[in-house]
Amino acid sequence: MRKYLLIILILIVFVVLQANLKQTDEGIKFSFYAPSAESVFLAGSFNDWNSTKTPLQKIDDETWATTLKLPAGKYQYKFVVDDEWYFDQENPRTEDDGYGGANSVVEIDSDGSLIIEKQESNKKGVKSFYNPRIFFSGRYYNQNFFEENDVSRYSLAKPVHYLQLGIRMKLADNFESFALMNLNNETNLEDGWMANFNYTKSYFKIDIYDVEFSAYDDYGIYTSDDPLRIIGDIGKEKYDHGFDERGAFLRIKDLIKKMKLNLPLTLKFVGLISENLDQNYEVNAVRSKIKYFLHNSEDNRSSLSFGSTAYFVFDKLSYTFYDLDHRNFAFDLAYEKNLTQQNWLAPLKVKFLSEYSYFENISQYQYPQNYPYMISDEFKWMNGEKWFVGSNITFPKALDLAFDYQHHNIDFFLEKEQSGMQYVPSPELIKQSFDRHLFNFASGFKLADFSSQFSISYKKQTFPDSLISWTDYYIYMEKTNATGRWFQEFTNVPFSNYSAIGYETSLVSKLDLDYKKRFFKFLTEFGWKGTFVQRNLLYEPKYIENIFTLKFHLNNEWNIYSNTRLPVYNNEFLNLKTDIWKNHDLFVSNYTALNYQIQKNIRLSIGWGVSPFVIDSVTDEFYNRGREEFMEDAEGLSEYIEATYNGLGQKIKNAEKALEDEHRISLEAVITF
Repeated sequence: MRKYLLIILILIVFVVLQANLKQTDEGIKFSFYAPSAESVFLAGSFNDWNSTKTPLQKIDDETWATTLKLPAGKYQYKFVVDDEWYFDQENPRTEDDGYGGANSVVEIDSDGSLIIEKQESNKKGVKSFYNPRIFFSGRYYNQNFFEENDVSRYSLAKPVHYLQLGIRMKLADNFESFALMNLNNETNLEDGWMANFNYTKSYFKIDIYDVEFSAYDDYGIYTSDDPLRIIGDIGKEKYDHGFDERGAFLRIKDLIKKMKLNLPLTLKFVGLISENLDQNYEVNAVRSKIKYFLHNSEDNRSSLSFGSTAYFVFDKLSYTFYDLDHRNFAFDLAYEKNLTQQNWLAPLKVKFLSEYSYFENISQYQYPQNYPYMISDEFKWMNGEKWFVGSNITFPKALDLAFDYQHHNIDFFLEKEQSGMQYVPSPELIKQSFDRHLFNFASGFKLADFSSQFSISYKKQTFPDSLISWTDYYIYMEKTNATGRWFQEFTNVPFSNYSAIGYETSLVSKLDLDYKKRFFKFLTEFGWKGTFVQRNLLYEPKYIENIFTLKFHLNNEWNIYSNTRLPVYNNEFLNLKTDIWKNHDLFVSNYTALNYQIQKNIRLSIGWGVSPFVIDSVTDEFYNRGREEFMEDAEGLSEYIEATYNGLGQKIKNAEKALEDEHRISLEAVITF
């Protein structure tokens, strides 16, 4: 692992950095990094400093750009981002703007080429709030709980102070580094009282001629684009590969273009190596994809692509005399077609997808002397395969459709007289198989004031219940979604799916509805999210989760938000059955908050109840699992269900009751920059 990192570092050292502004055949390309901006304009001496005359277009999720054909000469300019003026942080050439700040400078030669000069540092520094090459970003989060005590009074619990600081240095247009640090009085206390800034995650990357090198530390770096997502897309939150990992990443964006071959092809390559920070296993993965353009006209674009992925994990168990390896190979095929008409708002996009994936789990041995079972140096204790076929259709106006069918198969190699997975070979092994058929359908519909999302997933499976332990079933079929990855930390099973685990058939459907309406000039937003879990379509749901939301805007700054959760249980095996009229197993939780949006990046709120929105400890971003985290902390549900299904119903009751009875007042402040 260290050898590979050293090679990549050596390659990076000898790379020559390119200029910040880019010259293209159409002119000079100006770009600005502003992922959260709503509008970006270019103003300068070439357009009489008009702040709305030259707009930039968003070319990806983070960057805005425009290209201008400028006559020979020297020009000053700035970017206008949401009505705020900024000089070009990526251009080292600046001049005093006469107002205590700086204008960026671009100079064009007589032949139309961009003049690039090295500018010596000003000893007094740039007269601006920010260094042109350094970006600061972050978030300050403060939360104060007033909790009900034993005498029905409210007392202030320990306040939460969470300061997150990100530093992104862009030394050139093709080289940048990023580090994230945090100050958290809950988790990084020193000597019981003093908190310090702690390093959290980082990356640096260099992009030269469509070749990108990156090194990352606990940072989500990549999810592959194949249908089964062999790399990344981890757990119910779909995390990218890189969290809880430390490694290096290589991406070649288009090898055909790099070789200057005039072919209707693109060839992309990705490779990564990493080590897990907690479990000390190593991951090596590569992916290549070639796309052939069948048609590439304005009104008819179609392509055929073929991809291959290899994913290897090497786990050295220090307390044993054998290693565990996971080997996964996959091949995918996709056909895409875009159709356009003159009066269409957008093209009609059709995609057909397929993929085959095969994995095997291997034990490799370093035998002690006189070991009795000298069968082989390699012992395969599990293998499996997945088939995927599906299609996606995006209509020009408001409708998206997606469908796929998957077949999963896993072969277990078990000891004849004992259930459970066996990593050590035995003279008497038998093979048992798990088989699953999975059907998924999803649709999305969006208009100006109304949007809906619908999905349904039907699962039919067979497995040798008498020989496979519950833990093995849960880990290899449910938690990891039949990938065979025993090392996976993040579970694929949300709380709502607990009622569907272990059945031969299950049906999970979800419907999200959102609607906006003005009443007497007051904007009101309504929402309902329903989750239905049942044996199949003809059975009553075993679990229904209803989440009702209401957001009433008093004006542009003030709004009232209410989020109510009402679960309905009908699971006799778990001894959970909701009777609304008798108030039996009826659990209702509500969170209501008054929010004051001082500015776009500053929010204050006072709330009642457990907030659904909390900070994800993996990504350090807000996500909508506050209630699930509360119930998990109250009863340890994910660890419990991994060990046994017996008694789970009572654990769920306890967690639901704790959520319902949690009466808290919270004062929160969130400032992002």
